[in-house]
Formats: sequence, structure tokens, C-alpha cells
Amino acid sequence: MLESQGAEHWEYAVLDEAHHVPAEGYREIIASLRPRILLGLTATPERMDGESILPWFDHRIADEMRLWHAIERQYLVPFDFYGVHDGTDLSTLSWSRGSYAVGELEERYLGNTRRANLVLSQFCEIYGEWRQARSLGFCVSIAHARFMAQIFREAGIPAAAITSDSPADERVRAASMLRNREVNVLFTVDLFNEGVDIPEIDCVLFLRPTESSTVFLQQLGRGLRLDTGKTSCLVLDFIGSQRREFRFDQRFTALLGGTRQQVIGEIETGITQLPGNCYFRLDKESRRVVLENLKAQLKANKARMVAELRVLANQLRRRPSLSEYLSETRYELADLYKASIGGWHALLGEAQLSPAPTQADRLLAERFHFLLHIDSTRRLRLNLNLLGEADRSLDDLQPLERRMIEMLTFRLLQSEARQPECEWSAALQRLKMSPSAKQELQELSEVLLDRVRLHAEEIPILNDCPLFLHRQYMRDEILVGLGMPDQVGARHTQAGRFWIEAINTEIFFVTLDKSDKAFSPSTRYEDFAVSPSRFHWQSQSTTGEDSPTGRRYVSQKQNGARFLLFVRPKRGDPFVFLGPLHYVSHTGSRPMSIYWDLERPMPAWFFEICASLRAA
Repeated sequence: MLESQGAEHWEYAVLDEAHHVPAEGYREIIASLRPRILLGLTATPERMDGESILPWFDHRIADEMRLWHAIERQYLVPFDFYGVHDGTDLSTLSWSRGSYAVGELEERYLGNTRRANLVLSQFCEIYGEWRQARSLGFCVSIAHARFMAQIFREAGIPAAAITSDSPADERVRAASMLRNREVNVLFTVDLFNEGVDIPEIDCVLFLRPTESSTVFLQQLGRGLRLDTGKTSCLVLDFIGSQRREFRFDQRFTALLGGTRQQVIGEIETGITQLPGNCYFRLDKESRRVVLENLKAQLKANKARMVAELRVLANQLRRRPSLSEYLSETRYELADLYKASIGGWHALLGEAQLSPAPTQADRLLAERFHFLLHIDSTRRLRLNLNLLGEADRSLDDLQPLERRMIEMLTFRLLQSEARQPECEWSAALQRLKMSPSAKQELQELSEVLLDRVRLHAEEIPILNDCPLFLHRQYMRDEILVGLGMPDQVGARHTQAGRFWIEAINTEIFFVTLDKSDKAFSPSTRYEDFAVSPSRFHWQSQSTTGEDSPTGRRYVSQKQNGARFLLFVRPKRGDPFVFLGPLHYVSHTGSRPMSIYWDLERPMPAWFFEICASLRAA
């Protein structure tokens, strides 16, 4: 059909399972299409190899909905998650290229009747009336799937193993038998990860270590489909002791959301931010194993990171790129730019894969952690262009570009940048004289560019002001972007709001989580997102509705005042620029509780954060 109609024939094309787009077969399809609109659909956009799918879709995310919001909106059923320690020790198994050796895993599980009987007993005990079950168990190998099916059948529970070895008609028949409860459990390997829809499945058994968030969500998703009479899905995750390389954080951040530190807190307290109709519990031993693993990831040390870098270099037979290293080891950029590590080139030097950076290079690279939040494509591409063009004159830069370079100076030089004698381009000039740091920032900028959540046209809200909608900025960058570098660090700019008379504009700095001890009871204002397009903001306790400031808010339409909102989850985080606000209504006085409409709705990923913090 593609050949007969031609590439230009199609107005609108929808590509399902779009996370496969880098694969050769999918690339061939896309190359044969030139539709006006190409829409990709996927439940797991984060690929296991770290490659981004966004370039195939013009770097645009049309809409985004994560697991917990899909459950809240009743597109998926809620789940009851039980983590059960299975008594197996996998810490001595071989580890290569981010996973266990499958043959050794199979050997550890195959014939292990103690573990198999534990799976059986926990299934019967927690599910209850197992004759009503329609369960799917994910195993490490075909032999393991057959072994588990035999154990269940011997216990009187109808079960079957369906794998890639099974004939096509047997696979179809097995799905039908599960629907009709002629079998209550199907054991498989990866056959049911995607592309198979059996909405009746109401129980998922994880019988092998799965650290990939992509595979985990695919397998979990088999049990979360809506079906008549189905109210929830039981999830039984059998957890053993793991090698230190195993990453529980991949699985549990995908399930619970948030950072590794937040996930640790949720597992320690048992209080999660999952929808209220979901249940999450780890037994005492699995909780210990998971927490030890998560905390070890937070304490990634230089010796371990150097060793893993050398192993990867040996496997590739060359020096890995920064992107390859992060993809293979699944470290975060924040891990690499901790003070104890010193950055990418410092690590390469320790591994003897490149010359050790000079002192000048090190001083600059150690400050790259101040840049990790940058997600403006215009800023990152400007950095790359200027670092890559040795002879380009800075005199040719537009005022907006000059401010972006001045932002870089304030980020890298910190207090030095506030000195009157410090030039706006000082950081860029030093980078050009420090070859190692310059090359490292180029690699870092490429990685940051690849990780941008939302690629959209970046148009300044104010003239010559490089503050772009839905991008992240620290306070000093915001002030520099507004053309006020001399105000960085000034006391009045550290408050939650400040008025700029010259441009008839007020800036709101909002921190959502005010549990930090830095917030006194008098400054814990009630600020929260009501919806993606409406925000509740509370004024200072001294602001009355009849005060000049209060009247400025209420009479916005008459006075033409502009109000710009910058919001961060907690202290230390970058602010997300949510754009101009329009007054809707207010209640109270001293303080005033004001509802504002956002000119543009906030992105889905940030509304999820706002909603979870409000719920907490």
C-alpha cells in the first residue's frame, strides 16, 4: 500500500508502539511516509538503550500521561502491589552490559522447588479464591516457564507455559483458555510484553529480576487493562538479594514517581503518592534489600564508577561517550557531577582513558553541576555553536544571545560574576582557553539537549529576554534574563515576589513544598495548581485588597500590569517558568488568596509534580 500510494498520499499517520522507532523495520516505514501529521503512541517512551525517540517526531510531545494519572482518570485499573522476598541470592551471578547472565539465572531458578512453592503459596494466600484468577507470570527462560507451570499443575491449579516456542494456534488457544478460566495462570518469558491485549488479566507475577523500567511497565501493563467487573490487579513481585549493579531505582521510580531520594522516603514510611485506590507493600526482608540497594545508588563512589567505565571501554574497544556511559550504567548526571567525582573528564582521567584535566579545567568542570537543569534548546545550541566556532566574534551576538551567555557566566563563576569588573562573556572566554573543560561542556550540552522533555518554539515573553515558557531557571538566571544582573543576590529579589516598575511587571517566585525549616509559619503561603491552567496563589500576610499592591492585582485589566509565574517543587530546585498570569478572583485580605489563569497550560509532567505535592 505504501508503494502504490506514495509517500505524499497520507495526511495523518499513527504509529503504535512508537518506542521501537529507532529499529530498522520501523525506520523503513517512517522513511516511506511523509504525512502532514505523524503521531506516535507508546506507554514506554524511555528506551532501554537510552536512545531518544523524540527526533523522529520533531522533538514534540503532543500529550503525556504517566501511570498514576492514567489510574486516577480511570483509564487503567488500580493495583495492589506486594513485594515478597524469595530467599534467593543472586549477588554471585555474572553481570555483563547491564544485566545478569540469563543462563546463570535459569540455573538458579530451574528446579528450585522451595522458591516455586513460595510463589505458589503466596499466590494462593494473597489472591484468595484462585479459581477466579486470570494470571500472567513472567519467567527468566522457556525452561523456567515450563517448570513453574508444572509446579502449579501438580498443586491442582490449571496452568500452562506459552513462549516463543509455542505454535501460533496454541498461543491463541491459551489466551482464550485464560479468558474462560480453563487455565488460571499462564507462564511466559517476554511474549506478552507488548502487542497482546487480554484485559481480563487480573494478576501479574514477576518471577525474575527486572530492572528495566520499560520492560517492567510493559509487563505490569498487561494486568491494568479495564474490563467489565474488574476492580484491580494483584501484582506479586518476588525479590531476591541482588548484585550491587542491579538498579531497583529504575523500577520503583517508574512505579511511584519522583526521585530516588523521594522513593526511599516513601518505602521507608510506607506512605506513597500513588492514587488512593492503589496499595503498595514490601515485606520486611524485601524492604531491607530494596532500601539497601537504593541507598547504595545514592552513594555511588568513584572507585566503582571508574571500574564500570573501564569495563565499558573494554567492551566497546574505545573510549565511551558521555551518553553511552550514562545509558549503560544508568547513573544520573547528578551522580557524575558530585563533588567527590568531579565530572566526566575527571572520571575519564581516573580510568586512564584520557589525559587528566588541568587545574583550570577541573575548576570549571566542577561547576558544571550548576548547569544540569538547563532545558532550553536555544541556550544549549548557542553554547554548542559558540564553543565549536573558535573564531566567531561575540560582537555579532544579539542582545538576547548576550544575556544567555551572561547567564552561563553567573552559573559558572558564581560570586565572581557579581563583581563590576567581570565581563558578561567571562565564562565563555575561560572555556575557550581550557580545552578539556570546553570539550566536556560540549558533550554535556549534547546530553542535556537529548533529554529535553518538550521541544517547542522558544519565543521570549519580553523583548530581548531569554526566559522561555516551560523552561527551567535558577533565580540568578531569571534576574540576568530580565536584564538585572546587578540585582543578583539583592535582598529584595530573594523574596517570593518583586515589582519591576520600569516594565510594569511583577515576578512571582513560588516554592510548592514549604515543609522545609526555612519556611516559618508566617511564610507558608497556600500556593498550588488547581489544574494545568489555573493556579492558587496567596499574597504576603501584609497585603490587603485595598492596598496599592492588592489593587494592582485586582485591577490588572485596567492597569495592564504583567505578572510572571516561576514555580519550583522545593528549595534548591530550579524554577519552571509558567508564563503570564491573568487575575480571576480572590478571597480574603492580609493575605489575599488569588486565583490566576495561566496564559498557557503548564506541561503535563510538571502538573503531575504539583498535584502529587498538593496531595502530600
